Amino acid sequence: MMQVILRQGNLYMLQGRDPGKLFNLYNNTRNQGRKMLCISRIHPDQLKEKYGIPQDQTLWISQTVGSRNLNPQNMGILTETVVRFLSTNVNSIVFLEGLEYLMAQNDFAKILKFINHVYEVTAIYRGIMVFSMDPRVFSAREMAFLDKCAIMIHENDEPVIRMSD
Repeated sequence: MMQVILRQGNLYMLQGRDPGKLFNLYNNTRNQGRKMLCISRIHPDQLKEKYGIPQDQTLWISQTVGSRNLNPQNMGILTETVVRFLSTNVNSIVFLEGLEYLMAQNDFAKILKFINHVYEVTAIYRGIMVFSMDPRVFSAREMAFLDKCAIMIHENDEPVIRMSD
């Protein structure tokens, strides 16, 4: 296992089938005083119960209407939400679980456009965004595109975010 230090101004893709590592990273970073947002396909009640993630820091990717829900087919609103959070909270961190679901609801070009836009915003505002993703969902060509936008963290690596970074 290799430790990977996550640095400000970057996007990271955390590869693996289990999103638990993403949520553990969230919890391990919680005491650093950074603003954090968790966007997930997992219902906020389940996130709180299983991982202890506060509901006021989560948005749910869902087709149902709700004040803290994001429609997976509206990539514009998702992009705007992430950009607004990163641009109004310098040095903040966004955690996204559900890239596979977004792929099922949109074409890859929309996903790639979203990721590229978020990369630019993280670079400008010194934020960090971490996606969890199952690489089996993406073709080799799509993975190559993603690899150009984000730093890949492999399933056996241990991601760490430090306040000084």
